[in-house]
Amino acid sequence: SPLDQRYDQVFRGLLDDVAELEAAIAERMIAGRRRARRLFAAILAAWTGLVVGAVVTVRRRERRHRRAEAQLAEREAQLSEAQKLEAVGRLAGGLAHDVNNYMAAIQAQCGVIRLKRGGDLELAGMLDEVGDTVGRVAGLLERLLAFSRSRPLAPRVVDLNEMAREMGGMMRRLLGDDVELEMRLAGGLWATEVDPAEIEQVLVNLLVNAREAMPSGGRVTLATANRQALDGGEEWVVLSVTDEGEGIPEEARERIFEPFFSTKRGSGHSGLGLATVYSVARRAGGFVTFDSVPGAGTRFDVHFPRVRRPAEPRPARRRETLPAAAVAPASVLLVEDNTALAVASAAFLGELGHRVVREADGRRALARLDRADAFDLVITDLVLPGASGQEVAARALALGLPVVVVSAFPDRVDLHDLVDRPEVRFLAKPYSPEDLIAALSEVLVARPDRRRAPTAAL
Repeated sequence: SPLDQRYDQVFRGLLDDVAELEAAIAERMIAGRRRARRLFAAILAAWTGLVVGAVVTVRRRERRHRRAEAQLAEREAQLSEAQKLEAVGRLAGGLAHDVNNYMAAIQAQCGVIRLKRGGDLELAGMLDEVGDTVGRVAGLLERLLAFSRSRPLAPRVVDLNEMAREMGGMMRRLLGDDVELEMRLAGGLWATEVDPAEIEQVLVNLLVNAREAMPSGGRVTLATANRQALDGGEEWVVLSVTDEGEGIPEEARERIFEPFFSTKRGSGHSGLGLATVYSVARRAGGFVTFDSVPGAGTRFDVHFPRVRRPAEPRPARRRETLPAAAVAPASVLLVEDNTALAVASAAFLGELGHRVVREADGRRALARLDRADAFDLVITDLVLPGASGQEVAARALALGLPVVVVSAFPDRVDLHDLVDRPEVRFLAKPYSPEDLIAALSEVLVARPDRRRAPTAAL
């Protein structure tokens, strides 16, 4: 019927519309899934970027934190080293003052013996050995002061071969009978500029280190060489010490130049030996390298910069008898707070014919100078209780008296205005009897004529 046809037509239309709707929905769902995937990918990329950025930031902060901690640890280590060196400096200064006083006393006593037994050649030789020992002790103190920077350097142009030859006997005694010393000194060795006392210090420390590396004995080789950089630029004079010992442990190699670090067990090892070598090389403008094979030995190479000036000759050491007094006997005020040195110096001056009055306190020395006009000369230490030696010297000069100033560490006091005067001489402890006689002769011969009779105030 027409109604059924109409119904079929409407129903087919509805089916077509539903099909179109389903197709549109399906297409939109596909497009939505595409957009969702793109959105998810974008969100995932953004989150990934955020996470990666956060991780990178955290790691950067961690690296900066670790660098800061490392720098802080390095600064703390440098501060600790500086404090240790400062402590060594204070110890060295006090030690140098006291020991140099006693060394000067020994020199003065040797002078007394020379004056009493001047014709005994065998005794004179023994006294020469005593003087040499005093010089070595003073040299050791100088080296300790140099390491702690309590002593100014005195560099000069030197020939390392010449220094090694002069120290050959001492180095062999230092190594002992069970260690052989072989010296391989290069011909035509260049000159370098360094404090000679510091070169001796380098050799002693390296040789002691080599000897301790070979408890059962062996051979130590001391060598010199000229060395030029591969690019033809820097030129170095190299001092090498090689041993046949046990070598340096791998874990200790980064620390062997640190002050107070030692691989040796037990007492008697300060840990300053290689640190001193390193310090000397750096102060001279050079550096130190080493090569060590476990069980096969170690070689240290100390590099010093070449200089093109010829080496300066080393001053010859005096070997002479004491001269007779070059001046008439004089009245001497001796101001010295070290009893041993004061007694020995007074005895020596007495043997020369001088009349000596001793004072151990600066204030009492000033009072004695003010009370009596009975002295021809004042000998005073710089460091005194009561009043300083500078005050005593100034009072004596104001009275027209010549002065001999002595001290164990003159670099700590500015003496230029004082010692530049013609009536003043300075002697660094430990001074030799010959030096004291020369100083007395110079200032007493130059003094004004001040004849007077000794008074009871003495």
